[in-house]
Amino acid sequence: MCTSGSTETEDELQLDGDEELYADFINNKVVMTIPNFVDQFGADPGWMQAAQASKQVCFNDIGNCIKAEKNPPESKAIPRVVMYPAYDLEMGISNTLVCFVTGFYPIPIKLSWYKNSQPISDGVEVSRYYPNDDFTFQIFSEISFMPKVGDIYSCMVEHSSVTDLITTIWEPEMKTQSDAGKTAFCAIGLTLGLLGVAIGTFFLIKGNNCN
Repeated sequence: MCTSGSTETEDELQLDGDEELYADFINNKVVMTIPNFVDQFGADPGWMQAAQASKQVCFNDIGNCIKAEKNPPESKAIPRVVMYPAYDLEMGISNTLVCFVTGFYPIPIKLSWYKNSQPISDGVEVSRYYPNDDFTFQIFSEISFMPKVGDIYSCMVEHSSVTDLITTIWEPEMKTQSDAGKTAFCAIGLTLGLLGVAIGTFFLIKGNNCN
């Protein structure tokens, strides 16, 4: 998959909607994404050569289509951003914070991390682009962090589909005893309510049988 105005391309092999391998054009190699115990038939060097040829054909076809359609406006899709911790949150215990971006077109896209309005540069990991079924893309970035009440993390996304930055904010919240009490109270109330329905149904059926 390639897009006009960008040198970044994607070529992958899927089976039943699951990716098995993709072509890493930067390092000129095939990367397997299936477990090692599966027959890795796609790792043949010829597949990488075919991917390189497909890449060139893709760019040639894009140029011809643009000329034929007299430079139509490029389609754009606005990204959707979600932030979440990778593991159950415990204050003072190291965790991973994920910024997941999906539904955007075209590539590329830029992600930036901030903690309490200060940029984060160390330890930032960014995935490659993954294609969606609707020809948009998704990507995710993650950082390691130590949850602390009062800290504010933000993931800023820059994309050609919007003029302003898309900023998503996340901050760790610790459940209080009050929250736990409310949850327990609701659970007890639900249990009593279901018990009342069961008892009422029992007497209703018994009364009908007596009649």
